[in-house]
Amino acid sequence: MAIVDWRRRLLQLTSPSRAEDRAGLANTPAIGRMWASTAAMHARLTTGIRAEIDRSMITARMTAGRRRKKADGGKGEGSYPFGFTKNGPHPDEQATLARITSLIDRNGVTLADAATILNSENRLTRSGRPWSRQNLWKVRRNALRF
Repeated sequence: MAIVDWRRRLLQLTSPSRAEDRAGLANTPAIGRMWASTAAMHARLTTGIRAEIDRSMITARMTAGRRRKKADGGKGEGSYPFGFTKNGPHPDEQATLARITSLIDRNGVTLADAATILNSENRLTRSGRPWSRQNLWKVRRNALRF
């Protein structure tokens, strides 16, 4: 049984594959094809190892930078939630946040209807876009976390 498996493996190594045929290695002696595939495998392995090392170095650098920024009194990651800035509450956004709360919590308006009402009052998101039910949901979720 082991001999058959060994012969099958040798046949696989010595017969050209489609990739080798496309690469022009089909007429190369078997030992040349084996070496070429081993060298390519080694190159891919080396490239993968380098990529992993680079990624871990970038992650370590970013983490250290975030920690430094936080230690210096800054915000380590992400943006401030709607209604707040680096210096504290934003007055215009706080008014919009209060209006959102009154519409949804006190009056029982749906998110889609609240977005329509806010847009009719010419209140815009932080990025200057009209309100939608999706960004209203995100603003409410983030305001509760902050």
